[in-house]
Amino acid sequence: MKTTSSAATRVPFWLRWLVPAVLVLAWLAIAGVGGPTFGRLSEVSSNDQASFLPAGAEATEAADWQAKFRDSKEIPAVIVVESDSAFTPAQLRETAALKGKLEALQAGSTVIGPIPSEDAKAVQFVVPIASSAEVKTVVKELRNEVRASAPAGMQTFVTGPAGLTADLVSAFAGIDGILLLVALGAVFLILLIVYRSLLLPVMVLFTSVFALCAAILLVFGMAKA
Repeated sequence: MKTTSSAATRVPFWLRWLVPAVLVLAWLAIAGVGGPTFGRLSEVSSNDQASFLPAGAEATEAADWQAKFRDSKEIPAVIVVESDSAFTPAQLRETAALKGKLEALQAGSTVIGPIPSEDAKAVQFVVPIASSAEVKTVVKELRNEVRASAPAGMQTFVTGPAGLTADLVSAFAGIDGILLLVALGAVFLILLIVYRSLLLPVMVLFTSVFALCAAILLVFGMAKA
């Protein structure tokens, strides 16, 4: 009878613990570095419309030509002060004083205005906002200042590209977190029904999240290169 010693084929005890421990630590390290990278994807990505078109597309060429005629990357906020009747000279002077208050906010370069409308029922200002500024915060400050400084009975509006951007950011604020929680809850419920265990669904979800962190880290490195 031929026998084989089990001791000769058995993996050493220390190796059976060392390899999983090293893999777990490496997995945690990758997730720890890749997780914060989620917030840095905007550094290496572009969401303008021309980015999704071929380089030879007419829209791409038009965007390139538009960039040649822009000497600044500031985002304009258009401010309108409106009345139901024509502005009186006193109201025009009071509205013109708003220019200095807007420039005091130091949102960007020189404020343009006041520009009266043809029927003298509205006055417009253009406030350039620096591209490095927090548009949502600056627009909020502009709206508060305009509302407080405009003549009594006037309607005030802060719109334009900056106003639109601020409104979009406010409208979609927190939606990513809600969608993520809903998705995790739905997947956890399905896994709970399938595995009929509390531990296994948690392990599967953690593994998926860690894999996503590793993928984001890889994507960020490749995009940056």
